[in-house]
Amino acid sequence: MFQTGGMSRRLGVTVVLAVAVLAGSAACGDEKPKAAPTVKPAKDPLSSCVDQLVYWGTENLRGAPGQEGDYQHMGLTADKYDALRKIQKNARVIMAKGELPPTWLQEQSEAACRKIVATPKPSNTVGGWPQ
Repeated sequence: MFQTGGMSRRLGVTVVLAVAVLAGSAACGDEKPKAAPTVKPAKDPLSSCVDQLVYWGTENLRGAPGQEGDYQHMGLTADKYDALRKIQKNARVIMAKGELPPTWLQEQSEAACRKIVATPKPSNTVGGWPQ
């Protein structure tokens, strides 16, 4: 006696799997190719410095909880952090007498960053560590 039940069942499962695979690959073929991710060009050192000082100055002057702290946590160099502290100190003096002018923080940050960027950096360092 020859039994075909098992054979036809296996063949049926194989056909169903094959159809599912073909349907899945056909569906993938309908997808539009994804656009390549865009990469923002790196900012110049002056703009980057100004952005950092304005951001952290704004956060610290508005009294954001837990924001004022370690300069490394803020992503600042020691020079930038020193400039930020001076700017904040002067801003608080002005704020004690009245309102801080809207462009004051930007202007002070630009002036400080011009000095920072213009200061020659040591050439005998690797990753910030002297050799």
